[in-house]
Order: sequence, then structure tokens, then C-alpha cells
Amino acid sequence: FFRAFFPGPVPPMRWSWLLAALVLALRAAAFETDGELLRRILIGYDPQTRPQVAVAAAASGGTCNNVPATNVTVTYFIEVLHSLDQRRQSMEFDGYFRQSWHDPRLAFDGTARCKPYIFLDTIHPLWHPDTYFMLATHVAFSERPSNDHRDGHGAFVRIFSDGTVMFSQRVSAQLRCPMNFAWLPFDTQHCRIEFGSYGYTTDEVTFAWDSNANLQNWEQKVGAWEVVGKMVYTVVDQFVPGNFSICGAILSFKRVDTEYHTDIFEACVLVFMSYLGFFVDRASIPGRISLAFLAALIVMTKKTAVVRSIPTVTYNVWLVTFLQGAFYFNVFAFLEYALVNCGMRACTYLKQRKLPKEPAAKPVWSSQTGATATIPQPLEASPPDTHIPLSRKWKNLSTSAAAVRRLNSVRNLLPQKETAQKIWTMAPFLPYIAKLEHLDHHMRWLYPLAFLVFILISYGAGPVAERPPPPRPI
Repeated sequence: FFRAFFPGPVPPMRWSWLLAALVLALRAAAFETDGELLRRILIGYDPQTRPQVAVAAAASGGTCNNVPATNVTVTYFIEVLHSLDQRRQSMEFDGYFRQSWHDPRLAFDGTARCKPYIFLDTIHPLWHPDTYFMLATHVAFSERPSNDHRDGHGAFVRIFSDGTVMFSQRVSAQLRCPMNFAWLPFDTQHCRIEFGSYGYTTDEVTFAWDSNANLQNWEQKVGAWEVVGKMVYTVVDQFVPGNFSICGAILSFKRVDTEYHTDIFEACVLVFMSYLGFFVDRASIPGRISLAFLAALIVMTKKTAVVRSIPTVTYNVWLVTFLQGAFYFNVFAFLEYALVNCGMRACTYLKQRKLPKEPAAKPVWSSQTGATATIPQPLEASPPDTHIPLSRKWKNLSTSAAAVRRLNSVRNLLPQKETAQKIWTMAPFLPYIAKLEHLDHHMRWLYPLAFLVFILISYGAGPVAERPPPPRPI
């Protein structure tokens, strides 16, 4: 055969070339593309049957006893943390979710191939676990191939020669994150990311974290929060259908926002401004009233803004309690000046006004009873002013006399002593009320001392208190 093409003796080097060309031709004839290999190994493949069940059924002739569970290894790589919304108590992020499991039905000989795996752009022809995210309000799993970047998502599948399947897809999720605002603004929130099988129990599918799992790849500070810790765990949840394997992670966020700390500082400044009102002249009524009223109004506005920035809770919030206390201190400064003003008026009244003396009663003989009775004497009209012209004196005098007669007709209905008691009921308390005039002198040292004690108690019960544990025991 070779003599027909190569007459004469064949050199040894040419024999080696001929053998190499023959081997390459045979290998080219036996080479399969990924599509051809996949179609060959998927002949008779049932995507609804779990790998271990299919292998056990084929080995035992159809009986499935003591079938081991399928071990699924997971990895979640968070790429972007969009928001941590304290009002909605939710966390929104994008990342890559990868699952790996072993399916002996997909094993092939990879020694004659350039790469040790087969690449697919969809998982639908293969069996895969029914993974779902717990505490999820919205989850978007990307099912487009990795070369389709219309929305920035992608997914791919790799089948290795030993039957290991790696399924990677991009996931956009919004999860609920129950928060505790008891120590706001010194709080640390713990958010959970949990996923597991929706229908397979632990006897069928188990989940475990990959040893090289890296959960985070973003900046430590996210908006008003700073990531201070992360941990992964695997638990078994008990439900009515059975026990289910759950993989989870806890992300701890510490608040670093200075807005709430500014509210605390401004509330203290407003209380100090109300305290300065004790050094303002007591006669400056508009200034002191406006100062205390505006300070209380601003603190109440800040408290309302804080309450609206968090969801409705049934427990006490540290910052709200602190602002409420500052509001009460400003209101007390307002009420204190009201008491001082009452004391000033009482003191002025005691200095300028005195109780009028009642006229002595004149005894009169009564012919009907045959006894002597005392009748109170009517009040006399005051003489007219000397500066009034003579033409108007008689007119004013007649008017004054008519007023005196009307007053006497009313006063004669009651005894003179009872009338005086009704008019001057507060007279015994006026000396005590007048002492409130000097209340400012005592408040100049009592007010700041009380507010300092309030601050020490508030900070002693707040930042140094024990933080709540993570929401799920590990």
C-alpha cells in the first residue's frame, strides 16, 4: 500500500509522520461535540427522578430501599447590596447563587476531550433541587444564558466528567429583615438569608455550605449602615410534612448615621435655651413665652420625624423616649414662668390693694317683732372729682348715686360678711402664691441638675445595655 504512493525505501522519520497522521485521523473520527455528547448521555435520562433514586433502581432492578439523600453544596456571593430599608424592614441585593450536586447518570469519559466539562445554558433538561428563599418578598432567578446580557443577568450549567453538576445563576432578591429599634440610634440589626428545598425532606435532599463560600464582596459601609459581622449556618427545620434542610447566613449591620445623633445634640441645645430663660427679666413676658414655646415645638417636631422614620412598634424606643423627656423639660420651663407670673401678680396685688372696710351696722327698733335688728348701712357715693366742670358735676353725681342704689339693693340680699368672703376667697392663699415670684432663683440650679441626671440615666440604660441576640439560634 505504501509502495504505491512512496516507491523506493521509506526513511524511518517518514514512518513516524505516517503514524502520527493516522492517530490524529482516528481521534478526529471519534471526537464528539458538547451537543453530541450531551444528547448521547441524556438518552433515557429522566429529569423528574432524583439521581440516587435512579442509580439505586438500576442497580437493584427497580426496588428502592435505603436510598441515600442527594447532597447539595451551595454558595451565595452577594455582589451589590442595594438598600437596607428600616421603614419596610427589608433588604435588597443582587448576587450569584451556585449549587453543586453529584448525578452519576451524567458521568462521561473526559480524557479525550479538551476540557473536563460540558457547558449548558439551561438547567431544564437535568434534575435540579427546588430551592427557594425564605423570608422573601420578591426573588428573581435569571434563566437566560450567560451570553445574553440584555438585563445584566445570566445563568449556566457545567457537567463534569465524574457526574458533578454545577448550576450558577444570578439572583435579585428582596428579603424581610425583622428589626429591633429599642436602642435607636445605637442599634445593631441582624438580617437573615435562608434557602432550602421546598418539597424534598432531609431524607431526600440535604444542603450544606461550600468550604470556600464567600458571602460578601461590597464595601463595609452601605448607606447609613456598616457591616460588622457575617456568619453561615445549617439547620434542620421541622414542619408538618417532615424535616427540611436549611442553609442560612446572618449579616450584622451597625448604624453609623449621624442624623439621629444630631437630633440628640440639638434637643440638648434647645433645653439649654429654655434654661437661659430663667435669667431673662420676669417682666419680659413675650420673650420668655416665645423661647419656651418654640423650643418645645421644635423638639416635638424632631420626635415626630423619628417616629415616622421607623415602623410602628409596641415597645419603647430610646431616641423617642429621650426626645420626649427633652420636650417635657421645655414644657416645664413654660409652666414655670406661668407660676412666676402668678406670683408676681399676687405680690403686686398685696402691695397695692387692701380689703375694703365694711361700714358698722346701726341698730334699728322693729315694731313688729319688738326687738332690735342690725341693718347694714349702704355704701356712700364718692364725691365727684374737683376737676370736672360744674355743669357736669350734678350729672355725674346723680349717676353715681343711681349706681350706689343698685349696688345696695344687691348687697342687701346677703349678709355683708358672706359677700366679702365670696369676693375674697383667694385672699388666704395670696401670700403663698406671692412666694412663687422667686421660683426663678431656685430653677437656675435645679433645672440643669435634673436634666443632667436625666441624661446620665438615659445613656446608662442605652448604649451600654446588652444587645439583643441574633434572631435565629445557631
